[in-house]
Parts: sequence; structure tokens; C-alpha cells
Amino acid sequence: MKSLKADPNRVVVGVIAGAPAPVAVETSDMGYPRLSMSCASASGEANPPVRLVTFANGFGANASVNSICSTNYNPAMADIAMKVVNLLP
Repeated sequence: MKSLKADPNRVVVGVIAGAPAPVAVETSDMGYPRLSMSCASASGEANPPVRLVTFANGFGANASVNSICSTNYNPAMADIAMKVVNLLP
């Protein structure tokens, strides 16, 4: 994705997904390994977004990773918005 921009430092990545930790593996009812949920809220349960966090971390300070299990998305959206605003000329 960075190669698509003339200046890859002007790319912001925002992730709102399951909590990044804890990461644990459990066995499903069928006997297969699977990630254990990392958080739960009134909206449901979420698994740790291991690949999304790794992707976002590749963008350093221009990445924002937040939990979908939060009861309030305002801080996550504000963080993403500020990262975009800080890159505007």
C-alpha cells in the first residue's frame, strides 16, 4: 500500500477490531485450534486482530489500533482523525 503513494509517510491506517491482547489458542468443539476471544461487549465477542495489528504497525506513528469492544468509539475516531489532520499540508 505504501508504494501506491508518492510519499508513503502520508498514509494513515485506522483499525477498530478486537482487542490486540491477550492472544491465546484454544481447541474448538471440532478439535481444531483457534484464537480465543480477546474481548467481549454488548455488541458481541471479538478475536485478537493479529494480522491487522501487524499491518498497522508497519505504518508506525501513522497507525491507530483500537478495540471494537469499547463502549465509546469517540476516542478511536478522534485519534484517527487527528492523524489525518496532522498530515494535511
